Amino acid sequence: FLIPVTILATCVENLVAYARKSSDRRRRLRAVLAGLFGLVHGAGFANYLKALFVDRIAVPLLGFNLGIEAGQLVILFAAGIMFLAMDRVLRRIPRVDAAAFRVRVMAVSMVVALFATRMVIERSVW
Repeated sequence: FLIPVTILATCVENLVAYARKSSDRRRRLRAVLAGLFGLVHGAGFANYLKALFVDRIAVPLLGFNLGIEAGQLVILFAAGIMFLAMDRVLRRIPRVDAAAFRVRVMAVSMVVALFATRMVIERSVW
């Protein structure tokens, strides 16, 4: 339940971040959110792995972590290509050129927030 909550919190922070001026407080908030995000996701993976591996955990854990990292690299590469394509499309729209990054962050955050909200509702504890 907490994993999609942290994803949703990150999306909401992205959406409201542009309404605020850049400040030390904002940077600290992002650092705290990133730390909580990592702790919650790490704990979720740890519980999952604990259930999978009862005896020797070192080699399967290393394999799992390498697989996760490889998967993240593939996703980041694909996302980078998608964002470049989005930026090219946004540059063609008048008055959007200067704010293309902002529009992209807002659009992606809204889409991810919708998926995260669905996951929160499906996994709700109430």
